[in-house]
Amino acid sequence: LGCRSDTRNAVLVVLPIPKITVVPKTTTVCAGNSVSLTTISNADSFSWTPAGSLSSSTNYSVMAGPSATEFYTVTAFLNTCTNQAVAMVSVIPMPVLTASATQSVICSSASTMLKAEGANSFSWTPSFNLNASTGNMVVASPAENTTYSVTGFNGICTGTTTVFVQTIARPEMTITSVNNQNAICLDDYLLMETAGAQHFEWFPPGFASALGSNTLYIVKPNVTTNFTIVGANYVGDVFCYQQLSYSVTVVPKIQPKMPALVSLCEGDKTTLVVSGGNTYKWWPSAGLNSTDAPRVVASPKETTIYTVEVSHDTYCATTGTVKVEVSPRPIVIAGRDTSYHINEPIFIESTGTGTLSWVAGEAIACIDCPITQA
Repeated sequence: LGCRSDTRNAVLVVLPIPKITVVPKTTTVCAGNSVSLTTISNADSFSWTPAGSLSSSTNYSVMAGPSATEFYTVTAFLNTCTNQAVAMVSVIPMPVLTASATQSVICSSASTMLKAEGANSFSWTPSFNLNASTGNMVVASPAENTTYSVTGFNGICTGTTTVFVQTIARPEMTITSVNNQNAICLDDYLLMETAGAQHFEWFPPGFASALGSNTLYIVKPNVTTNFTIVGANYVGDVFCYQQLSYSVTVVPKIQPKMPALVSLCEGDKTTLVVSGGNTYKWWPSAGLNSTDAPRVVASPKETTIYTVEVSHDTYCATTGTVKVEVSPRPIVIAGRDTSYHINEPIFIESTGTGTLSWVAGEAIACIDCPITQA
């Protein structure tokens, strides 16, 4: 027939595929934190999956906060064409730290071990009074109450916790005698005052008793004793100790030993001796060559009672007395000189004070008679 059909032309339009890149393509985030994911694209719109841990499922830039490692796919739309990109977000667990001290209460400047767990590496602050500032175990020697902070690291992720170390001040003891002395007489006592600690113990026991408080003590040994006083500060069952020594000298009772009576003639001397101590004091001083010696020479002009105080280094003094009786020298007159015939009896007469006795001469009839025949 020779028929010809109509001719038609068709136009094929090729649309460009959208370009898309996610920045960052891979990243790491600590558990509980978020990271920004941003598309670089010429697309008109976007769709993110999975969307549960994203701040938006359609924005070109989103915040991702997965609880575990996640792969995010973003689809870019341009006209009717699509393209996709994938971003991986790795999640590192946050360190869950625990920290402890082997002894949470210590004496000031003593040592305790600090231990941390729950991370790969650790850093401690404050670092002073620590033997190291890093590591899971460090030795702390604080002088005062201190809260230590430890930071644990799992890669870029960190966690922090604290541990408290309480310190007990060490005793700074003083031991003083209320009377400023360290010697007592036998059966006497010292009043002692202690300070610088919460509690005190005296050793050997049995000779010190508290006087209404823990700071005043009656100390009553029966012999010279070197005491050890232990003071303690404490919290609970942790005690910090210090000890001091204090010597108490006990002086035995002194009994002066000396004669009660010494007799001498007027103008003569006598030596007075006393014993029983090491310190002496005589009075009255008249007629004595010394007043502070155990042996003194006395030459009183009249009968005198001397008193001596005997002590041990001026402690525990007692007194004794001695009477020095002075007798006057007698006056004697034997009579006048007389001449007689040989073999002729004669009478001689003496006068004077005191008792008279004839001590020389021939044929004296009565030597104790003031008047006698010779």
